[in-house]
Amino acid sequence: MLSDIFLSIRLKQRHGVVGNLMQADFGPSIAAIDGLPVRYNLAHVGASPAPPHTGTTSMSRKLAAIAGALVKMTTALTSSRQRSRTYARVIDDLSHSGAARLSCQRGTLLLNPYRSAHCASAAERFFSDEPETLAWIDGFANDAVFFDIGASIGVFSLYAALNKTTRVIAVEPNGLSFGTLVEHIALNAMDDRISPLCLALGAATTLEHLHLKQVVSGAGGSSLGASFAQQYDAAPGFSQAITCYTLDELVDKFGLPAPTYIKIDVDGLEPDILRGARRTLAGVESVMMEVEHRSDDDIEQGLVTPLRELGLIEDLKIRTMGSGRNRLYCRQR
Repeated sequence: MLSDIFLSIRLKQRHGVVGNLMQADFGPSIAAIDGLPVRYNLAHVGASPAPPHTGTTSMSRKLAAIAGALVKMTTALTSSRQRSRTYARVIDDLSHSGAARLSCQRGTLLLNPYRSAHCASAAERFFSDEPETLAWIDGFANDAVFFDIGASIGVFSLYAALNKTTRVIAVEPNGLSFGTLVEHIALNAMDDRISPLCLALGAATTLEHLHLKQVVSGAGGSSLGASFAQQYDAAPGFSQAITCYTLDELVDKFGLPAPTYIKIDVDGLEPDILRGARRTLAGVESVMMEVEHRSDDDIEQGLVTPLRELGLIEDLKIRTMGSGRNRLYCRQR
């Protein structure tokens, strides 16, 4: 019953229905929304999602508050232990029955949108957020090895692994996001293709601290050591001890396959990773990097110059595609 309430509220938000929530049909399997039957057990995400509604964030917070109040109201007379068990079961039920289905060219992906608002957004905006990255992955040759550095909850790792000949090394230091990454690999039965590693990459092999701007799965804004203070005028929400390797040492020490393609999305730590990856980068076909919030001088000195020295030249077409946040550097033959 409680999970039905949550899901009905969520479905009403998706379809723009903001009327009297208490008039909803909280039946066990199907809710009627504007005359359209929508099954509770699956949140469908299409290849061409509708544009977000104005005020979506504000509305989602209001609806979440209403849902929370309903749960508290229905458990008010139970014991503390029973109440906690009920909360846990509602969360578990939503997580297992409400997986978002993403219909892709090579197959269907499942994501858990209930781990955080960031995870819900990643599912809803999967096809529209970085179409240039999806198009790049679509062009991977068979039997490729893809290193997803800064994999977060794993959306691009999962997408690449839809090609069953591709092997993926997914690196994510944030423990909260890493847990969701592993959950997504299990949900899609891709443990034979994706190897998740909870560690950081940088210019040296050492023990570091990862400073998190937000203590929530899927959130960005994490950075190593002193670089956090350089980027944000605030104290971190949490600091997590983490082992940091250079990419070259990681590949050599653990016998990882040499990457064919690399994606790097690490909130400003890209130059450090490149400094520790020169041997590995010498054999890759292309590298995709996010450069948001970087000046042209920083991009030129920290990214373009070292990659050019290794024979990787920017494909300028990517600048005008999709999000505009990424740069693609390809091997020149």
